[in-house]
Amino acid sequence: MFEAVKIGIVSVSDRASSGVYEDKGLPALQDWFGAVLANPAEYVTRLIPDEQPLIERTLIERADNPRNATVRFYRGYLALAQGQRAKAHAWFAQAAALGEGRADAQGPGPGAR
Repeated sequence: MFEAVKIGIVSVSDRASSGVYEDKGLPALQDWFGAVLANPAEYVTRLIPDEQPLIERTLIERADNPRNATVRFYRGYLALAQGQRAKAHAWFAQAAALGEGRADAQGPGPGAR
């Protein structure tokens, strides 16, 4: 049996977060993770409006957890999109190390705030 993992998912939608319609993105992502992971998973979800300061605060809160590979992967993607290949590689490597439980996964990550 595999060790349980905790997965944080942040969905951004003005209308869904205000109750105009039901958010289907979070359940769909949970279903997808359930189908591709061998590990049992616990989901920590947030549905927030599309407001830049709130998105930033939410991601920073998630990143403050030293075991959060998702935010490290997201930060790697942002660095790659900004043309910062070395920084992106470092974030991706740290996310991969977290997923494998390696010691080099610890620490705040490349270019921490």
